[in-house]
Order: sequence, then C-alpha cells, then structure tokens
Amino acid sequence: MLESRAEVGNLDNHNESEMESVKKRVLLTTIVTVVLYLILFLFFDKSIDLWMLHNLSGTTVESVGRQISLLASSSCVNLALLCGFGYIIIADPGIRKKSTKRLLYIVITVSIAIIIGEGFKYLLGRYRPIMLFQKGEYGLHFFSTKWEINYWTRNRIH
Repeated sequence: MLESRAEVGNLDNHNESEMESVKKRVLLTTIVTVVLYLILFLFFDKSIDLWMLHNLSGTTVESVGRQISLLASSSCVNLALLCGFGYIIIADPGIRKKSTKRLLYIVITVSIAIIIGEGFKYLLGRYRPIMLFQKGEYGLHFFSTKWEINYWTRNRIH
C-alpha cells in the first residue's frame, strides 16, 4: 500500500523534529558534563586526592580500588570486548537475536567510549595522582604521551 505524499511529508517533519530534540539533549548533556568536569577538577580533585593519600593509604579501600583498577585495565576490557564480538560472530552472525543486538550495542558503545577516553587522555594530559604524591605536579599537560602523566601506576604510593 502506497502512502500519500502528505503522510510521507508528516513523517519527515516528525523525524526532523525528533532529530532536533536529540541534538538539543546531546548539546545540553555535553555542556553539563564539561561544566561538571571543570568544577570537580578546579575545586575538588586535588583535595580529594590528598585526603585519600593521607587517610586511606594501606587500607582495605585502597586494596579494593587497586583490584577494581586491575579489572578495568585496558587489557581486561579489550579481552571482554573481543570475547563479546567473537560470541556475536559465532553464535549469531546475522545478528537476528535480540540478545545479540544488545551485546553488539554494548561492544560498540564501550569501544567508542574507550576511543574517546584515550583521545581525551592525550589531548588533556592530566597528571595522575601519583605525580602529585611523588613530585608535586598537578594539572594538565596537553598533548602528552608520557605514561606517568596519562596513566595510573600500580606502584605503592608511600
């Protein structure tokens, strides 16, 4: 059954309106995220780092944090993404099942988040807390590829 031109035009207008709404929400979310990042970085980050160093070093909280960091390391996450993608290819190569579509969505969104996150690490070059604790360096070091600036070390802090 063919739709009339008026119905198609109404559908196009609806899609354009919906797309504008999505653009506005993405822009608003981006602005809120940037403002929140700046507030936290400028006013809270350094004092929280130093408080944690003085109050939580050598405690169970630090140990649990290290274990979570280990699980969230790029090699573990990349292995999980590879396994998820491999499962999709083997179990449902046509991506027909709803569960496979969901898994593909997760694999793609996490991969994009990693790419964006790594890009920001390079662009901003934020000194890691270990640099503050050991050398008193804090802030941003733009376009840096130095490991100790962009990545957390697993060495003991004290």
